[in-house]
Amino acid sequence: MKQYYLAKTFILSAISFTAMATEVEFNGFLSAGAGQIIDHDDFNDYAGYDQHFNTSPDTTLGFQVRAEINEKISAASQLLAEGKDSFDVEAEWAYLSYQATPYWTIRAGQLKTAYFMFSDILDVGYAYPWIRPPSQTYNPIRLPTFQGLDTVYNHAIGHWDGLLQVYYGRLKDSIMSSQGTVDTDIDTMAGIAWSMTYNYKLTLRAVYHTSHVTTTLPNDETAAFVAALRANNYGAIADALVLERDHIQYFGLGAHYEDQNWVFISEYTLFDVKEQSYLSDENSFYATLGYRHGNILYHFTYDYRKGTPDYTIANALKNIPSTQSPEYDLSVNTFTYLGSEFHNSDYTLGLRYDFAKNTALKVELTQFNHTRKANPYLATNAGEPQDLSGLLISTAIDLVF
Repeated sequence: MKQYYLAKTFILSAISFTAMATEVEFNGFLSAGAGQIIDHDDFNDYAGYDQHFNTSPDTTLGFQVRAEINEKISAASQLLAEGKDSFDVEAEWAYLSYQATPYWTIRAGQLKTAYFMFSDILDVGYAYPWIRPPSQTYNPIRLPTFQGLDTVYNHAIGHWDGLLQVYYGRLKDSIMSSQGTVDTDIDTMAGIAWSMTYNYKLTLRAVYHTSHVTTTLPNDETAAFVAALRANNYGAIADALVLERDHIQYFGLGAHYEDQNWVFISEYTLFDVKEQSYLSDENSFYATLGYRHGNILYHFTYDYRKGTPDYTIANALKNIPSTQSPEYDLSVNTFTYLGSEFHNSDYTLGLRYDFAKNTALKVELTQFNHTRKANPYLATNAGEPQDLSGLLISTAIDLVF
């Protein structure tokens, strides 16, 4: 866990000076990445890469600042510029901290959502062995931050050191979906994450997250489609295709072991939509095994994600014959919108070489396989099964300063 704990320390320490009786700390990080899909079955988009050489998806520059206002209160912020966002500079997080006791901290502002083991340091590529965290597990989470507050409690149980985080807040943002851009309002957003570490080698973690999600419709065509469902007395189906305070739960388990030679990291996540919705229930899992020889870490990762649509939403449309138009058209559009069950599996062979202080070179080869089952309610091309694969080669230099 050398790089992991170094990065955690790095977030809160670096160059410091005193100004106006306030101690201010600055630090930065850089990831310069490049990659290209070199073998594919009409699969031209993986982790932001396609068949052409590209340096944007894994290139990131970030700066962090932390100011000690007094013995109890501090302020921190991170500015981030990412190649995938045209290097537009944004405040990724910014918050005030109140140190209630040596073991208990309260924070308020824009915070990282604690979905994963590496959520706090997700932007700092130097902190983990991969060029990017496993894509099937990490990429589907489009809302890594929220506005609200959390409380962090450090404690010990026997020989285990624990960290308990409880958070509450909301988020308003615009996100990209498969159908287009939607405005999102997530309220009643709350969660709890608990990690336990033994002897600085083994960390076990569990997280539970709950929220209510409301979004706008992505485009005029979808709005017209939903209106047509209501006009034809399919209001319940229309309601299921619109997110309005839909209750979503998220569960996660993680383990991280690291000694002088061996590294093992694994996480399991479950995305559970509690009400009838066009959103698929999803579960994902990855496991990384690595061996360190000197300054080189060799590692292999298996990463998996499965999505299952809720076809019961459209029970009333399942058996409409093709002669009954426009109801048949509504049926086709509904099941096309719901999509099909999918299974994605990625295999990554990688190398990390720490060739200089606070600097690492990484090279990875990823075989990705994406399988989409046939939609049992569609006779059109949209319902046909797909089995696509490809090969991505990528490299990056990560550093902290």
